[in-house]
Amino acid sequence: MAVLVTFVGTSPIETPGAGTAYKIWTYKIEGTGSEIPVGRQWALGLPGNVNVQDPSLFPHVTALEGTFLSRDPASGLQYAGRTVSSAGSLTIVFVAPARTASGKVLLFKSTPGDSWISVPFTVPDGAPSHTQILPLPAPGAPAYTGRPIHDFAGTLPYASELFGIYQPLPGWIGLQSALSAVAVHPGSVFAKLTRERFLGESARTLSDEALAALAKRYEAVTAGGLSPVGLLNLFRQYFFEFDTFLGTPAGHIWVSPGGTVEVVETSTRRTLVEKVAEQSEEISHKSEESLTNQDDVAEAVKEDNSRDTKLGVSVTGGVNAKIYHADASASFSTSNNVRKASEETHKQTRTQTAKVSSEIKRNFKTSFKTVTESTDISSRRYILQNITPNLVNYELRRKMRKVGVQLQHIGMRLCWQVYLGDPGKDLGLGDMVHVVEAPDLTAISKPEKLPAPEAKQVTIRFDVPFKPKPGTDEDAKLTYTPHPQNACRGVNPSNPGIDDTIQFCFDVPLPPPPRDYEFSKVVSVDRQGAQVDFLPLTLDQTKKIIKLQLTFANFQGKKSLPFDIVLLYEPTEELKKEVAQKNADAEAAYQKEVARLHHEAYGKAVRERLKLVSSMRTRPADDLRSEERRWVFRSLIRQLEELGHYPQNPQHLPYLESQQIQQFFDVDEMLYFVAPDFWRPGPVSPPPLTKNSVGRYPVPPEVEEPVAPLPLTGQTVAGWYSRTDEYKAINPTIAEVAGLTITAAPTAAGNITVTLNGVSQEVAVDPAIQSTAVDVATLIRGTSFSGWTTGGMGATVIFTAASAGSKIDASYSAGSTGAKGTMSTVIQGDSEWRVNYLITEQTQPAPMGSSLGWLIQIDGDERRNEFLNAAWVKAILPIRPGQEVAALNWLIEVEGVAALGLPYRPDQQGDPGIFQGKKVDEALKLLAQELKDTNTSYTNTLASEKVFETGFDPLAGGFRPAEPYQVFDQWIEVLPTDQVAAVAVQYDPKTGQQL
Repeated sequence: MAVLVTFVGTSPIETPGAGTAYKIWTYKIEGTGSEIPVGRQWALGLPGNVNVQDPSLFPHVTALEGTFLSRDPASGLQYAGRTVSSAGSLTIVFVAPARTASGKVLLFKSTPGDSWISVPFTVPDGAPSHTQILPLPAPGAPAYTGRPIHDFAGTLPYASELFGIYQPLPGWIGLQSALSAVAVHPGSVFAKLTRERFLGESARTLSDEALAALAKRYEAVTAGGLSPVGLLNLFRQYFFEFDTFLGTPAGHIWVSPGGTVEVVETSTRRTLVEKVAEQSEEISHKSEESLTNQDDVAEAVKEDNSRDTKLGVSVTGGVNAKIYHADASASFSTSNNVRKASEETHKQTRTQTAKVSSEIKRNFKTSFKTVTESTDISSRRYILQNITPNLVNYELRRKMRKVGVQLQHIGMRLCWQVYLGDPGKDLGLGDMVHVVEAPDLTAISKPEKLPAPEAKQVTIRFDVPFKPKPGTDEDAKLTYTPHPQNACRGVNPSNPGIDDTIQFCFDVPLPPPPRDYEFSKVVSVDRQGAQVDFLPLTLDQTKKIIKLQLTFANFQGKKSLPFDIVLLYEPTEELKKEVAQKNADAEAAYQKEVARLHHEAYGKAVRERLKLVSSMRTRPADDLRSEERRWVFRSLIRQLEELGHYPQNPQHLPYLESQQIQQFFDVDEMLYFVAPDFWRPGPVSPPPLTKNSVGRYPVPPEVEEPVAPLPLTGQTVAGWYSRTDEYKAINPTIAEVAGLTITAAPTAAGNITVTLNGVSQEVAVDPAIQSTAVDVATLIRGTSFSGWTTGGMGATVIFTAASAGSKIDASYSAGSTGAKGTMSTVIQGDSEWRVNYLITEQTQPAPMGSSLGWLIQIDGDERRNEFLNAAWVKAILPIRPGQEVAALNWLIEVEGVAALGLPYRPDQQGDPGIFQGKKVDEALKLLAQELKDTNTSYTNTLASEKVFETGFDPLAGGFRPAEPYQVFDQWIEVLPTDQVAAVAVQYDPKTGQQL
């Protein structure tokens, strides 16, 4: 008869917190007393790839007492067994992974000191054999995520985060909130409500018609919108360091027999950070603090809280506490409110930590380089050496952290809530001073101005010939004067009656004038000392000659008299215009180059300024929140002044009033919630947006008046630049209309130019025909313009586009005709105009709200910009512990008694019986007294600090509705680190699976 082996099953490991990855596997061996005698060792022969644990690792598991585990590398088997203590049967137990498979099992026996002997055996419904198929643990190790959390009981938290849940308490209609509602509805029944109507019995019972209408309009008794009080539940989030383990492979390396591989590990941040770090030292620091660069969930949660604009911020015990706003609680029971707040807290914090841990996981990136030389290029270098005769595979696995998170309720505070308008109106913004460098104009030379062409003097020689009649005065020594009958003949007066005349009139030919010059006049005549006189020279333009007529002459024996005539030539108008045009062209080319350099400098300055603005370091968040909190409290004091509860413009400082407020309320712990800007909508400019609309900070003009060395020089920048851009309307319906008014009649013939939608068209006018402005307008109306129709009357011309949509602005030019006129756009075609913000490839992403036209503080964070553009602020002032009753009485004086006399109507189960049959004010006073007793209890204070003393206490089930001052929520986060470990692995060459 063969020995019978039966698989009994698996069972959990008895050690507390052992987890479910491993189980106890149990097999029963049965036979006769002679087959299984006392003192003999029996063992199951299991495959070597089954991850059987050494029983000595579990000293407290009674089922493993007397068991052993040995391995035979030669056969690849491992022997799990025990010594027989009762003849005929024994139970073999071992610890292995819980995952189930099936495989070959052998049975061995031996006496102490002898070798193992294989024994044939049977299984239920099987035949005897040395090898049987039985249920076995699956090969390989189970997925390991660190030790169970019970092993870390007592671990102290390494970080904590304080936050809270605020819930308004409905039932009471506060005076301040109600008066704000009155201002919104000036035509309503409750529009005439005054402070006095919130006092007295009619206010308590809402028998006042206006107060009843107000309550009905806002459902004030149940909604909590007008209530001046609420409850703040405070919670603390603890972070515990549990364990580390190796995660999924990040790389693979194989090393040949006898080979050595050096692995250089380079752990980097995201590429974006590396790019930003190149810009400036300040930006690098900012990037290192960004959310995606955190490698710890506690720090990431803190940063995520600081950026969440939906959270209120308070300072509790010197620590910034982030407060969530929950729905109003209709129950005044502290237990009900704690449970509701704990559920809201679980939902918010669990989602948040899952998000930030996911961000961290995506953030880590590790690259590996395999090199043949030893080069120290990183702070982490690993040497993998294979001294075996086999090929060795290494998986590079990332080291993971397991972080535990727990939530604890640590207290409840009664609060005063009030609404404040125009958030941040008095907060100053930072102006960045930026001086722009003037462009370098030395590279271009200023043109030398051509001198205006001057008149030229030309000297010509003209010999006046001696031409007597033949036979007379051949020696040319006589003196001659004009002949009485012929002035062009000279006669000798000493010989009367004798015809001895000589020629007295001569034509002096003009030489060709210099190029681009014309003859002007005779400047002078040099007679070279000759005894002659003559009339002024005259010019014959037709014959191009100068007429010379002598009035006295004595040739003194010479046959001719030399005359030097100096002629004056003036430059032509064409030459003057040519020189002037050359000068103008040279100056225009110079100014164009100067304008180009100025434009480049302007564009460079704008780009540089945008880069500087976008990379401006944000002020510390604590400072910004402190300023906002001070503004909120300052505005609250103003409201109290208006209501007569705080001295207005006191001559003496109001010490007592301020002391009273500080006695009742924890001013330093005041928190606030901002209402999103969409609750008070309004575009950047009055609607509708047009081409003339501007943003908060339009880009400065390129040309400024008075003309400066360079636009933008020495300016300050308060925000991100914007400009108005035009977009085509999707469905245009409005056609553009332009109007032209002719204001003067033409004075010269020529062309006028009408430009419509960028297309210019000339119209010829002549003052002889169009003698008035009306004539010119009539001529234009009769002209055809492509894509436009004309109309109008008198001196006005109306141009109407044939198609809808925006067009390029029309223009008019009178040219040299003198027919002046003015063109304007009468109706703008419908286009989409947007006030856009400017960006470059080097700027950081624009702040939140840039597309909405928000007021942006360039050194503020997202919360500050949300605050500056919020519709209003809801301020929450926690009442000091122990002052709940006194503060409630003070609030009744400030906020009135509206609705306090109505019955308290809870809508939740679990309210204590003391609230039954009470009025609202009575229930509030009971709540205030309960909170006073609770918040001044020393026992509760110790309970809120218990975790710091006793450490981590595992919470069964992970979550339970919170009881006051108890830990109520728990979960685990797994985070990657920047460390990688090399682990030798083997693979089945046939299946490819890891062994």
